Amino acid sequence: MKLRPVLFEFDIPNLRSARQNETWKTVATILEKGILDREPIKEYINETALQRHLEFHECGERDLFMNCQGNSAVSKMLAVVLGKSSSKQGGKDEIFTLNGIDQVVKNYGFKIECLPNSSLRPAMDGKTYPKALYNKKFGNTINDVKTIDFEVKKSGNKLFAWGSHKYCLGHDKKAGGHQGNVFQEEKKWLEWGRDISIRKDLVYIALVDTDLEKEYNMLKEEFDDPQGNLWVVNHKSLQERLISIGTKSVYSTPHTGIEKLIYAK
Repeated sequence: MKLRPVLFEFDIPNLRSARQNETWKTVATILEKGILDREPIKEYINETALQRHLEFHECGERDLFMNCQGNSAVSKMLAVVLGKSSSKQGGKDEIFTLNGIDQVVKNYGFKIECLPNSSLRPAMDGKTYPKALYNKKFGNTINDVKTIDFEVKKSGNKLFAWGSHKYCLGHDKKAGGHQGNVFQEEKKWLEWGRDISIRKDLVYIALVDTDLEKEYNMLKEEFDDPQGNLWVVNHKSLQERLISIGTKSVYSTPHTGIEKLIYAK
């Protein structure tokens, strides 16, 4: 009997709460072990909050941190005061999600790579450019398609897909403002992949983790084609599709270049 793969999963509405707890735990652990300055915790803390704390208590970093060494309770209290707010680190949601997916699908011949904002910018000529070259070539022309957030590669480092990732909470299921813009951006991205991009051999992924089921399902109904090159998925269903491909035999159709799936016998 074949075991089902263990997927990377998280509770979408509580993702940032979970990340916040991880930040606090990391800072508290480092503090309890003992440090003399901010350097070991610098990437996890709000340095402005630290400075205010030092000024209020009229002490230096060494004295403050020495009080935490070996003291779990004090370390935890200070970690909550200093830890960076997850709600102000939207980019961390993307890194957390994509890294988690990568840890699973790498066992099935795929690699997920996060791309920096300056890496690839889709253009209306069907090509992609680094941000600096895009600005030089097209100036300040408005392009509704944002930068590409990640790419998927198959064994042998062959490019399989480009993707856009959005994490969007609707707050009482009412999509307005930013929430509505998220789905418009994903629609523009998928339209670019379908109608404009010269890379017809790639899959174009809209990875959307959201509690807005109505808007998500509408986007999915309009664009999602599991057997084609437009995918609308969340973090769990993306893993399932890549695992499915990784455990099946594939062949390429001369007409589209998109890989169609057949079950291995």
